[in-house]
Amino acid sequence: MTFSQKFTVHPVGQGLFYSGIFKIGTKVKFSMVFDCGTKSVAKAIQTEIDLYRTETNISSTKTLDLLIISHFDKDHVSHIEKLLDGNIKVKTLIMPFITFQERLFLVLRFLSQSKGNNSNKEFIIKFILDPFSTLKNNLDDDSEIYLIDGEDLGSPIPQIENSNQDTFDFSENESFTIVFEEGEGVKSELEDKDIEKTRFKSDEAKVYKVNHRNKGILKTSTGLALMEFLFYKRNIGEEDKEFFDKIEKLFFAKYVIQLSGLSEEHKLDKIVEIIKGINSFKGSGLQKIFVDAQKETSSQTDKIKKEPLEEKEPQYLDIIDSNTTSLCLLHKNLMSSLHQNKHGRIIQIQKFTIPQNRVNIPWCRFYQNTYSRNNNFPNVLLTSDTFLLKDVQVDPFLKHFQNYWNDFWLFQIPHHGSKKSSNFLLHSNIPSRAYNFINYGIPNKDKHPDQSVIYDLVATGHSVRLIPVTQYQGLFFELIYP
Repeated sequence: MTFSQKFTVHPVGQGLFYSGIFKIGTKVKFSMVFDCGTKSVAKAIQTEIDLYRTETNISSTKTLDLLIISHFDKDHVSHIEKLLDGNIKVKTLIMPFITFQERLFLVLRFLSQSKGNNSNKEFIIKFILDPFSTLKNNLDDDSEIYLIDGEDLGSPIPQIENSNQDTFDFSENESFTIVFEEGEGVKSELEDKDIEKTRFKSDEAKVYKVNHRNKGILKTSTGLALMEFLFYKRNIGEEDKEFFDKIEKLFFAKYVIQLSGLSEEHKLDKIVEIIKGINSFKGSGLQKIFVDAQKETSSQTDKIKKEPLEEKEPQYLDIIDSNTTSLCLLHKNLMSSLHQNKHGRIIQIQKFTIPQNRVNIPWCRFYQNTYSRNNNFPNVLLTSDTFLLKDVQVDPFLKHFQNYWNDFWLFQIPHHGSKKSSNFLLHSNIPSRAYNFINYGIPNKDKHPDQSVIYDLVATGHSVRLIPVTQYQGLFFELIYP
């Protein structure tokens, strides 16, 4: 029976929509999505969502096997509601372990970047504040939620032996599922202290906390391990936590939010109602909240003295790494026979606006170079919007994946090519044979990718293997066995 994998970096512009499909014969056995959002024209991503829903048939099966949310920025979550439209159930949901205070900061930061409120923003606001409640129609008793915690255990992820199985014995009745190891410090149900910290609680699904050193394994119903899912989460520091706590305290004081006695759902509705009524970041006093929080936070004092914030646009975006919760993911095939007996293709997606269509073009040179030298297709390392700019950021990341550093062929340059997220320090460590992609919009107000990032990629020799992903261009790659 033919077994196939297909992964797509969808052309959605300034955002990210990455998907995977596993088939036995013609039947889809496992569907996965890593982020689903954009700041670019909504039609660009809606077309891709429609194509994915059709190819996986999730509109009929009403099931998405795996949804991974790297972080809560609009351009990564804005279209999750569209993806799951029709009460599609998520079997496994994976997100970063993140405090309520940080999510409140992200909502207010999102508001500062928006021009007034409208109905299209309500989902994003609710989703950031309380994703479980917002997705309650997409979760049930069979759903499992894993919150990835980035506590440093002081050692890299251990490599495990690839299976030496040379043949598959699949049937169309086979089923696939993600399994995390169990045991002390590995996978544990969310405790009261964690619920208090995150305000994450679900009546519809089982919720677990997992250290990022522990791997998710894609297994068949007969116990065959097919693929590893390895995560990385860089924790926020104590100074940033202090800043987030101040933001919450000042926000609740300004709006006299009394939540005692309210149910969790009514608490969420109350906060969303207040935020929806804020149409001007400056006029509402929210800018002053950030300024005052910075003044009262010891870690920010010196920066404020150098550049008074009251006289300028909000500068807190430069002061704090607001996407520190972003998850990285490396997915890696485990079956050695896949590498020995595979055949496949790498395809460039070209998307045209007039007429509105999508053309798939074989990328032959890319195909030949990849297949002639590597046995790691189609393993990919996604970094999303994580910050990998300084030694203190890059060194733990490299150490975390050091046993896997030569096991991927495609690497995502972080944060759409932002100069605040990566530079020569990271780029010089990317394996020389790896291909890299930058996902960005044409045009975009953030001016991604930054020219300094491109210069660094040129200097490190990676520009010749650089793939642009925009609303007009993407790529997909398939492995078919045998």
